[in-house]
Amino acid sequence: MRSRLWAVVAVFLLAACVPLQTAPVRYYALSPTVEGSPEPTSGASSLALASVTIPAYLDRTAILRFESPNRLRVHESDNWLEPPAQAIARVLAEDLHRLLGLREVYLPEHRFPEDLAWRVEVDVFDFRLGPGDRVVLDAQWRVIGMHQRRRAAGRERIVLPIARADDLEAGAAAMSEALGELARRIARAIPGKR
Repeated sequence: MRSRLWAVVAVFLLAACVPLQTAPVRYYALSPTVEGSPEPTSGASSLALASVTIPAYLDRTAILRFESPNRLRVHESDNWLEPPAQAIARVLAEDLHRLLGLREVYLPEHRFPEDLAWRVEVDVFDFRLGPGDRVVLDAQWRVIGMHQRRRAAGRERIVLPIARADDLEAGAAAMSEALGELARRIARAIPGKR
């Protein structure tokens, strides 16, 4: 009887050592979408993307997809390549750099030089895949001219279609396009720039 009990315990211990099959982890990245050269134009100035805030529900590596306005699905095996706030800041900075022909664009974690020309702050209120075949970006931005003390601000709601609603790669591409459109709208607020 006692040897049977040990045999059962041994079987359970061995079963605990066998790895469970898990789905492979896939990674997705946001990418700049604005066409153009990041080469600075003559007399180019610098800009700091001083802050980018995101809602707490976005601050995770797993990709979220809204299935309805009040229900979302967490894709545990589908992850962002970098933290979402950093990815959003990086893509906006690169898109603004290409749009404006700036000498330098600084990210929030950088120290800003004294001769900084523009400071941009972005608050993302919503950035979602779905529901359905769309991406929604709702963000508020501020542009502050450091020398002229000029200010501009706006709130944008950008809704773009996703090529295939069930394709997370297409969703990441549409999210990148939404950030490119936000960068275009911010760039229009900077005087003397394209």
